[in-house]
Amino acid sequence: MPILWDRERATIVNNESSEIIRMLNREFDAFCRDAAGRSLDLYPERLRAEIDAVNETVYHDVNNGVYKAGFATSQEAYEEAVTRL
Repeated sequence: MPILWDRERATIVNNESSEIIRMLNREFDAFCRDAAGRSLDLYPERLRAEIDAVNETVYHDVNNGVYKAGFATSQEAYEEAVTRL
C-alpha cells in the first residue's frame, strides 16, 4: 500500500496511489535540486485521459475488487468481484 507520510505530524497524508503521483508531480518542485527535477512530469497533459482511464479500472476492479470479494454477502457478489479482479 502506498502511503504519503507527514513526518512532522506523524500522520498519513494520503494512501491513494494516483493522488500521490499527482501530488508528487506538482507539490514538491521546491525540493528538487535542479531544473531537470522540477521539469519531470509524472502526469503529462497528453496522457492524462489514458492515465485516468487505466486508474479508474485499476481502482474499481483491482484495489476495491479485493474488498468487494472479501466482503461479499452472497456467492453471486463474490463471483462477480473475483471475475472482475
